[in-house]
Amino acid sequence: MRVTVIYDDHYISVDGQGIHFVDNWPFDEENIHAIQWYADHGELEYKDTSPNLEFTDYPIIAKYISHFTKEKERIEEERRRIEEEERKRHEMWQLAMQELQKELNETKMNYENTIRNFEEVKTNLDIMSKSYMETQEQLSIANQVNYEIQKINEQISYVNPDTEIMNIIQPNVIDNIAEFSDGVDMSLFEDDESIIQQLEELQSLETERTEFDVKAFEENFDIDLLDEVNLANPQENDGEEDYILSIESLLDELDLEEETN
Repeated sequence: MRVTVIYDDHYISVDGQGIHFVDNWPFDEENIHAIQWYADHGELEYKDTSPNLEFTDYPIIAKYISHFTKEKERIEEERRRIEEEERKRHEMWQLAMQELQKELNETKMNYENTIRNFEEVKTNLDIMSKSYMETQEQLSIANQVNYEIQKINEQISYVNPDTEIMNIIQPNVIDNIAEFSDGVDMSLFEDDESIIQQLEELQSLETERTEFDVKAFEENFDIDLLDEVNLANPQENDGEEDYILSIESLLDELDLEEETN
């Protein structure tokens, strides 16, 4: 074992490993400069001009070796502690980086999902916008149709007064036909029994109706059989009012003919 001790430097070296003791130096040898140990003997070096003193007593150097060993173990323990702390810090840093990377990945995924959702929302908005425009177009067409229907209704409404006049005139017409069928002399039509039969059917029809139906009258009364009274065909008239006037004219002629007979 090779040992060197230098007092003023608070330095101890054992087998090539040296330690400088800054605070922990319990030795106080005023005149000793250094101590050398060579496995089985040693040598004291003094600060003054005194010659070096050789010795073989191991306990002289043993206390320095023990102090060195304790300090070396303390330093090793401190080094291991620092390395362990460094290892833990490194592991924590790695965990922190992994967590950060995980959060970054999640953020990236959320961002991509947001972009994807935004694109889906944009697509849906485009579809809704197109549907809205189509609906607006359909509503516009519907409004136009409603406008045309309203115009037609206004035109129909404009014709309604004539229809109301017909409703007022029709009962009088039915009464006149009843009077005609009751008062006419059937002997005037002996040459043609079909006329008498049609008049009887017309009288029967009158009792079943509350309003005179011009179309029904046309269907049940054969006007071609009345050529003797020169009745114009109602279908050749311009409207319902002319048709009523033709009926009234027929009644007047029949009354006049009855009076003459």
